[in-house]
Amino acid sequence: LSMADELTGLYNRRYFDEQGELLFERAVRYNRPLSVILGDIDHFKNVNDTYSHAMGDEVLRRIGELLSAKARATDLVARYGGEEFVIAFPETTLAQATATCELLRQRIESYAWDTLHADLRITISIGVCADTHLKNMGEMVSAADKLLYKAKQAGRNRVCSE
Repeated sequence: LSMADELTGLYNRRYFDEQGELLFERAVRYNRPLSVILGDIDHFKNVNDTYSHAMGDEVLRRIGELLSAKARATDLVARYGGEEFVIAFPETTLAQATATCELLRQRIESYAWDTLHADLRITISIGVCADTHLKNMGEMVSAADKLLYKAKQAGRNRVCSE
């Protein structure tokens, strides 16, 4: 099976799950920091419903480019599901990952979306977890998902961390 998401060119969820677990095990074994983030495009259904699914696909491609453009070679950037993206940041503390995510959030918010459509505005909500005392990478992603939900509840277009 392919390790890349066909639409965005990022890694796919299956590859992230495999490689993310290896990153988790290494971080725990050597007592090194590891952060994981889960981001979700705000009101993405409205993009598809208002502008078309083709426009939604283009937004996903552009988000993928924005997320991977600043990634280090050691970072693991993947499309996790529909409009969800996940990144594992090895050797990265919670404070460092949160700061990086805030920059990513700002880049996405300020991107020239109006070049695709005059009325198009895109934002992202992000949850950040750096708790390597959890059982595995899956639990870290679940914790990031809960923080993502908090970001959504708090008004969207924000980063929430532990």
